Amino acid sequence: MIKKYTQAIGPAQLSRFWRARLGLLVISGAFVCASGLTLAAGPASTLPTTSTSFEQPVSFDPLRPVFKGTPATQARASLSADGKTLEVSAGDYRTRFDSRTSWTMRSVFYKTANIDQSEGGAFLQCVLNENHGQVDASGKKVDPFLGSGHRPEQIDQLVVELYSGTKRLSREAVAPGLKPQVGGDTVVVRKLSRFVSAYNGLLMKLDYTTVITPAGVEQYARLTPGDGDITKINFFYPVMQMYPNATQDWAAFLGAQVVEAGVFKDDNSFSLGKRLSAFVTFNPETKTGIYIYHPSDYAGGQHSIWHRKGDNKLYFKYPRFKSVDDVRDYRFFLTAFPCTGLTSEPPAESAGWKAVSLPSGGETAQFWIKE
Repeated sequence: MIKKYTQAIGPAQLSRFWRARLGLLVISGAFVCASGLTLAAGPASTLPTTSTSFEQPVSFDPLRPVFKGTPATQARASLSADGKTLEVSAGDYRTRFDSRTSWTMRSVFYKTANIDQSEGGAFLQCVLNENHGQVDASGKKVDPFLGSGHRPEQIDQLVVELYSGTKRLSREAVAPGLKPQVGGDTVVVRKLSRFVSAYNGLLMKLDYTTVITPAGVEQYARLTPGDGDITKINFFYPVMQMYPNATQDWAAFLGAQVVEAGVFKDDNSFSLGKRLSAFVTFNPETKTGIYIYHPSDYAGGQHSIWHRKGDNKLYFKYPRFKSVDDVRDYRFFLTAFPCTGLTSEPPAESAGWKAVSLPSGGETAQFWIKE
């Protein structure tokens, strides 16, 4: 049970896949779930594969408009004057990609709330841990992590695309001189890179696609073994979440079941260490709920919480490749919603609380929120 009751949800934005999972009924142009929560309807869209050089297809169907009272805003992508940062936004979501961290995604904002905090030495996207046993000239152990803000990836291709529904409006390489891209409702950032170790060769090829829509942020990763010594890979972190330190209550799901719930600490301890398919938390300062979802529990993987003093870090740890043919596909979804309270068990007093059901693996997770 999440002990602090302080939350609920307004009209949300969900993919067509989510709508099918939730069994939403179409009534007079709106979607209504069993809890009575009404979601504003909007035109569906499908983003097709846009380049044969990228193996991962993109298919995402946001509902628009998003939250009631939120004005429609055009999707936008712009490169900083120094060419080192790509800023992107769609609806109430915005984030950036930093060249200094191998063009991986940094902090994610929902409206003015930071829902995925990544400043200083924190990184959100894929890294691998390598057993190389090397030390530098001073005798210090060389960073075992490769990728993102650790030892850099070799970037082969980076493009940004804008869509309006199913129509692609633009597709541009991210390079100095890129003009601001404005229009449509969706931004897609695609990256092809290689994880090359100075000690063990090409360990992995990465095909990473990030989709930013008014519904949230969706990430696709395809991890392909390289021709180096892949036995030197210890494990992967395909994605990580850095929740702001103000987040408190959380609940972890495997399918429909709550596997653990608690409150974040500030003691640098570790907890959880379990297979998950969904995770929800709540920030009372910004009155924001944050939900992540995987379409699978990814057998062999596990999530752990590091209760850091500066933030609350959720790791997803995935085993190393079993063979040169062991290609891994990974998918992850992040969304947020306004609320003032959250519990993973039915509240003793139901007044003011609403049940919310969202996808969790192949099932549906349920929790309760308060406005």
